[in-house]
Amino acid sequence: MNDFEFDQALSDFLDDDKCEDINETIFQMVRTAFAAGWNAARQAHEQPVAQTSP
Repeated sequence: MNDFEFDQALSDFLDDDKCEDINETIFQMVRTAFAAGWNAARQAHEQPVAQTSP
């Protein structure tokens, strides 16, 4: 397979609806994981620090 055939095959694959669906699913998974981490960090930052008695 030469470079042109490879590039054409890759382009065809990336333009396929199935590939688009997979990319959207992966994006949503990454976004959900990032949002969960973001919210956890925000909640940890907002919680008051427990004080101990001397």
